[in-house]
Amino acid sequence: MNLCLREARFEDAEALISVRYQAIMALAPEYGVTAASRWAGSASPNYAIETIGAYTVFVAESESGVVGWVAFRDNTIEHIYARPDTSRVGTSLMERAEALIAAAGFEVAVLDASPNAVSFYEQRGYEVVAGPKADTSIPMAKPVLCAA
Repeated sequence: MNLCLREARFEDAEALISVRYQAIMALAPEYGVTAASRWAGSASPNYAIETIGAYTVFVAESESGVVGWVAFRDNTIEHIYARPDTSRVGTSLMERAEALIAAAGFEVAVLDASPNAVSFYEQRGYEVVAGPKADTSIPMAKPVLCAA
């Protein structure tokens, strides 16, 4: 699959919602269909537009359209989703976000991982930095810029 990473545009909003939905529903065997459906359907109609306006958002695009996206602000990765029928899309998006975080002068990238995603992030060099939060997310961090 040829993959192009580019900044999201407002006209990508519907695709972002679709990718998010597909990524979350792929977790139904782990979370249960009801819980996954509730999570997947929790985004307001303006969710993607608001995200594109508030964060730096990159999409991964293939011949079939948008297949993944990442949203970050400063050194915090807020959202990352990839269609479940793809491979290495999440990694490519993480690498782009981390490179831009480092280019902005931040030494560390941080995120709150959902429990199912901890191993994905650990395989990419992130470490758990605190216990689970009330919402069950797990704070993680990764050095992205060598200290001088």
